[in-house]
Amino acid sequence: MNPDLDTLATRLYVTIDDLLIDHPEWAPERLAVGIAPRLTDAELITLAVIQALIGFTSEAQFFRYARTHLTPWFRYLPDRPGYNKRLRRSGQLMQHLTGHLARTCPSWTDDLWLVDSTPVECGRSRETAKRSDLAGWATYGYFASHSRYFWGLRLHLITTPSGLPIAYALTGARTDERDTALDMIAFGGLDTAGQTMIADKGYRSAAFETELNQAGMNLPQPEIGADPARSPLPQSVPPDHRIGQPDPQSPARSRTPRRPDQTRGLRPRTATHPRPHHSNLAQRNCQPRWTCPITHRVRPLTPWNQSSRGSTSTGEHHMKRALSEYTDLLTVEEASEYLRISRALGYQLTRQYRIAKGDAGLPVVQVGRCLRVPRRALARFITDGGIKAAEPPTATYRST
Repeated sequence: MNPDLDTLATRLYVTIDDLLIDHPEWAPERLAVGIAPRLTDAELITLAVIQALIGFTSEAQFFRYARTHLTPWFRYLPDRPGYNKRLRRSGQLMQHLTGHLARTCPSWTDDLWLVDSTPVECGRSRETAKRSDLAGWATYGYFASHSRYFWGLRLHLITTPSGLPIAYALTGARTDERDTALDMIAFGGLDTAGQTMIADKGYRSAAFETELNQAGMNLPQPEIGADPARSPLPQSVPPDHRIGQPDPQSPARSRTPRRPDQTRGLRPRTATHPRPHHSNLAQRNCQPRWTCPITHRVRPLTPWNQSSRGSTSTGEHHMKRALSEYTDLLTVEEASEYLRISRALGYQLTRQYRIAKGDAGLPVVQVGRCLRVPRRALARFITDGGIKAAEPPTATYRST
C-alpha cells in the first residue's frame, strides 16, 4: 500500500477509535448478549475510506484487492455481504465522524460561504415516475440552466471556497431553495454573526435576506434595476488562511505573441449573412429559405427505401430490374424485394411451403443451411398460382 495512504489510514483509525471511546452513543446499537464483531467499528470506517480513496466502486473488486494487499493492516476481513450490511447500518456513525472531521479543518472557520443547489435527475419516462420507489419523494421541477423540466430530487449545499461541505440537504425538486437554506442553517446551528454568504439570483428575496440579517449573517448581491443599494460584494483578495490553495482563475502561461497583421484594415470585408441573436431564435426572416420542395429535402436514410431526386417513387426504382436479370437461385430477401413484400412475410411463406410440403407458400430449396428461391419456380408462382398469403402455421405446445 502507498506509504502516504498507510499514514492517513493509521491516523484516521486512531482518531475514530478515540472518538468512539469519548462518544459511545455514536456506535450502532447492538445487543448486550451475543458474539462481539471481530472487525471493530473504527476498522470498518477506515476500510470504507480506503475503498473510496483508492477508487473502487465495486465492493467485490475491492475485497479481492484487500485480501491481497490489506491483510497486514487488518487482522480480519469479513465477507462482502457482512461488510455491506454493517456499512449500511453505520450511516449515523459516519455522519458524526464526518461532522467532527470537518470542524477540525482550517477552512471551517472561513468567513465566506457559498450556497447553491443542483438537480439530481432520477428518471425521464412516465412509467419510471409511477413505478419507482422514489414516488412521493421525487417530484417534477424546472432546471433553469438547461431550460427544461426534470423528475427527481435537488441537492442543496453550503460550502467554503476551498470546497469543504458545511451542510447539505436532499429535497424534492419543487422545494424552495431559500427555505431549504434557512432550514440547513437552523438545523446545524450555523447562524454565526459576521458570516458572509454568496448565492445566485435564485436566492434573491427580501424575506430571505431579512432572516439572514436577523441571524447576523450577510448576503451581498449586486444591484439590479431600481433596487436599493445592497452590501458590497466581498473582495477577491483571499485571506491569510486561504494562501497556498490553487486559484482557478490564475493567469495563463506566457506564450509567443501573435505577429501583427500588416494587411489588417486594407482587405475588403466579405459580406456575411445576417444571423439571429442567440436570445431570440424566433427571427424567421433572417434564416435562409429553400428553393426546392419540402419532399426533396426529406430523404430516407435506410438502404431499403432510398430515393433520388430524379425518381418519383421507390416502387419505380425496384420495378426497373426484371426477373431475368436475377441469378437462377435467389435469396429470400431478393425474392421478397421482387414480390414487393416484407422480408418477414417472405420467410413466413417459405416456412409455410416447407410445412405444407409444396402445396402452398413460396417455393424454396435448402442448400446446406441456406434457403434459396429458384427463379423459374418464382415465375410460375407469380403467373400460375398468384401471390397468396395463407394462414400461418399453428404452433404446437407440450405441457411439462
